[in-house]
Amino acid sequence: MKKNKMQEYAILWLHSQNHKQGDIADELGIGIEKVEAAIRVNSEPKQSVKAESASTKKNSKSKSLMITQTSEKKNKSVAIMTPEASALNDELKKKFRGKSGDSQGYIFKPND
Repeated sequence: MKKNKMQEYAILWLHSQNHKQGDIADELGIGIEKVEAAIRVNSEPKQSVKAESASTKKNSKSKSLMITQTSEKKNKSVAIMTPEASALNDELKKKFRGKSGDSQGYIFKPND
């Protein structure tokens, strides 16, 4: 029998209530292997934003601070700006404004 979401939530809730894995398997009528697998998969530490940005050096810093996938289906069809990404982009914009005026002496204008 395939484990569905309702069983997975039940396993995780019973585990959070300090029930033993054998008791959870008996109560839900599933194998202890499935209980152990559900607990193992959902108890692994999530990769932090800092570790994620370090592992993907080619991505920009502000993109790594944005939400780029939906929460339920994990579709990568969204890009939501977080407050941290917005603040970083504002700081970068301030830095680049000052440098754009420096190049006016290098532009050739034939009519001058």
